Amino acid sequence: MDTVFLDKTGTITYGEPALAQVRPERGVSERELLQAAASAEHGSEHPLGRAIVRYAEQKNFPISESSDFRYQVGRGIVAQVQGERVAVGQPRSPSLLGVELPARVPAFHGTSVFVANGSRYFGCLSIEDEYAPARLLRSKSSKP
Repeated sequence: MDTVFLDKTGTITYGEPALAQVRPERGVSERELLQAAASAEHGSEHPLGRAIVRYAEQKNFPISESSDFRYQVGRGIVAQVQGERVAVGQPRSPSLLGVELPARVPAFHGTSVFVANGSRYFGCLSIEDEYAPARLLRSKSSKP
């Protein structure tokens, strides 16, 4: 090995963000939350968007076509999905995406994103990148 890459915190990760937690709002199912988010993010090149789509595909949730995709740097995305405006973005900037968040949004360890369908808050997702030593330890402990 001649090169080592570290992320901004100095930790070694795999560079493959994955969905870690799904917290739908009351009255919204996990499936509805993920279908909205994955449909809006479908076709996105952003690693966090790809993680959402990958998770929905693993759960065999159908993903709808989206249109009018708009990315706002550092804030999130907005797209039209089945005639509804779907926003997926950072909790610190919901008003910029036209969404009102509830007073108590869940706190996560990883990167938190909110999802709204129309003007309705659908829930929050946590996306994390796994630390390399964690996967190595698991693979070593699973060997006979």
